[in-house]
Amino acid sequence: MADPAPDADPTPWLTKAISYIGVHEVGSSNFSPQIAAWEKEQGFKIEPEPWCAIFVGGCLVETGREGSGTEWALDYAQWGQELDGPAVGAIVPIKRPGGGHVFFVLGKDSIGRIVGVGGNQSDQVSRAAFPLSRINHGYRWPADDPLPDETGMDSLPVINADGSTKED
Repeated sequence: MADPAPDADPTPWLTKAISYIGVHEVGSSNFSPQIAAWEKEQGFKIEPEPWCAIFVGGCLVETGREGSGTEWALDYAQWGQELDGPAVGAIVPIKRPGGGHVFFVLGKDSIGRIVGVGGNQSDQVSRAAFPLSRINHGYRWPADDPLPDETGMDSLPVINADGSTKED
């Protein structure tokens, strides 16, 4: 992938993810038209299932990148390039009881938790805060994209409950 233009969005996958905040499951299944479209464009069988990795992959594919190629959140633990700390737009796979979860870093909250945008968070695409103790598989970045200039908690904007930044 060529270097982006100076004014280009350095994390179009995150911009895409933010645009989907509010997409939610329909009824007792996740057969919303948008979730089904993410499954279809990645070649997955369209069926009700946990869909956080389907969401992450969908945002990556829609912006010209490759996802992990699977429907499993923890497969993002070996995907792309490893970062030495959090960065806006980083992909974060985490282990949880019964499986995993994956989301994009948006920033941090006022008490130092990572704020992420992810799918299947309370059955929808939403912002959620994750304690650093839950970040157990590191931070990943698309393989062919230039690494972010800065990583680490100090590089992240503070995100308010409404999604605005401290500077807004």
